[in-house]
Amino acid sequence: MPQQHPGRLQILVVDAHCKRRLFSTKTPTDPDELARRFCTPDNCLVVVLRDNRFLFRLERAPGSHCRWHKGSSSRHQYLQDWLFKSKNNCKSFETNTNLLDKNGKPVEIMVCDDQELHFFVPKN
Repeated sequence: MPQQHPGRLQILVVDAHCKRRLFSTKTPTDPDELARRFCTPDNCLVVVLRDNRFLFRLERAPGSHCRWHKGSSSRHQYLQDWLFKSKNNCKSFETNTNLLDKNGKPVEIMVCDDQELHFFVPKN
C-alpha cells in the first residue's frame, strides 16, 4: 500500500475543450490513485499538488484516448515554460490564492493564444 501523507491534495484537470477544474481534498488519499480517476478521454491534462506544491502531472498522449504519460518534478522545465511565458496574446483565467509560488505569492492563471493553460508568478 502506498504511503499516504497528510495535507491538502489538489487536482487541476484540463479537458479537451480547455475547461479547467480544480478539485481539493484533505482526506488521506494516494495521489496517483486519485489522479488516475481523472484520466478519461474527455480530459487531456491532470496536475497534482500537495499543499500547493507540484507533485506530478499526467498528460494524455496526442491522438490517444487511453494512453497517459506521467511527468515528474525532475522534468521541471515544462512548468518553467508555463511560468515564464510572455503575457502577450493572453487573457486572464483567474488569480488563484490557493496556488502559491515558492515565496507564498498567488499564481495568475491565463489562457494564451496557443490555447494552453499558463501559470504566471508575480515578479516582486
